[in-house]
Amino acid sequence: MSTFTGLTTGFIALTALEAVLSSKASAGRVGGIFTSVNAVFQHIADPTIPLLPDRSGNSGSAVVSSAPLGTPQLSPATAQTVSL
Repeated sequence: MSTFTGLTTGFIALTALEAVLSSKASAGRVGGIFTSVNAVFQHIADPTIPLLPDRSGNSGSAVVSSAPLGTPQLSPATAQTVSL
C-alpha cells in the first residue's frame, strides 16, 4: 500500500467518522449499535447459558464417574447418576 493510498483511506475514514458522530442523535445510534453488540458478546460468554442447545431428548441426567481419566471401563457400581 503506498503512502498516498494510506493517507487517502485515513482521510476518508476520519471524514465518515466525523459525519456519523457529529450530532448527539447520530452518536446515540452508534452507541446503540455498540450496546447491541456488547449484549450479544455477553450472552455468548455467559457460562450459565449453553452455547449449543441440548437436542438429545434425554431427561436431563447423565452417568458420570469419579475415576481419573485413563481408567479402564467402570462397573455400574462405581458410576453414579447426576441430574443436570
